[in-house]
Amino acid sequence: MSLPAVLAQGRAAALQLMTDTVAVTRITGQTYNPATMAYEPTVVAVHTGPADVKPLDVQNREVQAGEREVALRSFEVRLPFDEPAAIARGDLVTVTASADPRLVGRVLTVTGVGHGGRRTARHLDAEDRS
Repeated sequence: MSLPAVLAQGRAAALQLMTDTVAVTRITGQTYNPATMAYEPTVVAVHTGPADVKPLDVQNREVQAGEREVALRSFEVRLPFDEPAAIARGDLVTVTASADPRLVGRVLTVTGVGHGGRRTARHLDAEDRS
């Protein structure tokens, strides 16, 4: 069997495992909202669709952010290999559907994007910074 055929089978199998649904957005700037008298981020949709979202580490890491402590938890997010969108560090991944109800609504920040022609999925490193 040829390498392209093996990769095609692997990508089809990886897609079967993507039982979560996510929306990836990118903050492009901010606008002033006179009703709230505050600046709010403007966002653009980058990707919406299937994904496989799973935690990587067992323990949260506590870090200081400004004057408060923030718990960081690492996640791996896999998207279909043929996803054309150029996802970048800093993009936000919102889990919109999952078999694990504790994941739904969770917003993850992309910290790394994996590349490579022999992968079966697009791999993203992400953190829950809540």
